[in-house]
Amino acid sequence: MKITLRVRVFALVSVLVVSSTLALSGFLLHDFRCRLQADFQARGSVIVRYFAMDSVEGIIIENDRSLARTINRLFEIEDVAYAAIYDDEATRIAGRAAPSLGAVPDGAPAQNTRTTEVRRRMVGNAHGTPVLDFLSPVIDSYGEHVGWVQMGLSLERIGIETQEMAAHAFLLLVIFVGVGSVASFLVANSIANPIKALARVFTVIAAGDLDHPIDTSRTDELGSLSANFAAMRDSIRQKLKLLEAESLVRARAEQELQRHRDNLEELVRERTAELASANAELKNEIAERMQIQEQLKQSLDELARHNNAMSGREKRIVELKAQVNSLLDELGRERAFTEADTTPEPCGGLMQPVETDRVETATVALRSFKGKKELQTLLESFCESVGIAAAIIDLEGEVLVGARWQTICTDFHRKNPEACRKCVESDTLIANQLREGERFSVYTCRNGLTDAASPIIVNGQHIANFFVGQFLLDPPDEAFFRKQAALYGFPETEY
Repeated sequence: MKITLRVRVFALVSVLVVSSTLALSGFLLHDFRCRLQADFQARGSVIVRYFAMDSVEGIIIENDRSLARTINRLFEIEDVAYAAIYDDEATRIAGRAAPSLGAVPDGAPAQNTRTTEVRRRMVGNAHGTPVLDFLSPVIDSYGEHVGWVQMGLSLERIGIETQEMAAHAFLLLVIFVGVGSVASFLVANSIANPIKALARVFTVIAAGDLDHPIDTSRTDELGSLSANFAAMRDSIRQKLKLLEAESLVRARAEQELQRHRDNLEELVRERTAELASANAELKNEIAERMQIQEQLKQSLDELARHNNAMSGREKRIVELKAQVNSLLDELGRERAFTEADTTPEPCGGLMQPVETDRVETATVALRSFKGKKELQTLLESFCESVGIAAAIIDLEGEVLVGARWQTICTDFHRKNPEACRKCVESDTLIANQLREGERFSVYTCRNGLTDAASPIIVNGQHIANFFVGQFLLDPPDEAFFRKQAALYGFPETEY
């Protein structure tokens, strides 16, 4: 079942009117009843106090007639349901109840109770009529407590007046519902009819008729909605024209883009073929260079072995010549070889290996050199000026002086046994190359850093090596050093 806007508005306004009237009626009834109860409580408190004052004389002289007269005067007051008088021992000495109540309910105070306050409580009778019960102390003129008085006010009148008020409220509710229904119907029509007319216009425009007229003469919110919808229709109509033009331009652009894409694919294929060819040539060139490098290494190794062999042979010949001269000296004969014949000479332009005793002599001399402090200062000044690390190392691998050493070596490589072994291999290789007569040597160690060295020769004797480094010839290979840090357990960030 389809619920129209008119029905919804009518139902909403009707519910608001009814709920508002009910809420107002309920509030007024509750307020009216509360006011009546408060009035009865205040009125009862005043009456029971006057009742206590009027009962003082009768209680003191124990005069039943006086007490009866006091109670009868009390019943002349409207709504009094019962009355009772108690002596100081909480014993009832007089009392009367209305016929509708039947009997005075038990309300005697506890014995030896002394108070000046009025007590109130709610009680009922056999007929279900609520009664407001009051209990007040009786005080004589000397301030002495002589007894109690009890009085009950019937609340039946509150119920009657409340019912009359509820009847008036119901009548008011009927009137408001009737007026509200008429108002709801009028309001629903005033809202639904223009909206239905505007909805019909929307339906026509949604079907594609963007030229259908829209009434924008109203000055309320619906008129503003109609004006905004008319502006939106004009904007849509203009954007449709722009979209048609853009669609045509896009179609042409896509055709041109497809043509360039076809050309680009052809260029990519050609460039890929060129790169593949260049890559193959590069691989061949690298393979040839590696082969040449291996051949060169083999030649250098062969040359080193040949040089060592020649050096050993020449040394042995010199020793034999010396032994022959020694034997001739013992025989008293003239020497067969001169002093020059028993002295080794350079072979093939390469420096002869340093004899062990000469190496030891040079090493001891260097280690006892007294100018180490000045040499250290000179080396530090040199390294600071050129910005590199350098050291002088004797032929047994001991560092005599050094400056600006890289922390990657001092704090990491040299402190790890396996990495340090690679450093020693590098130093040994460079030293051997220099011993074989090289003017200098440049070598990249297995730890990824590069050193350069040159021999220190004094009076034709190789006594030490001057090292420069460590440094990098190319930007560092971070992947290599990360792998090395993991291998040796170095902290990656610091390393």
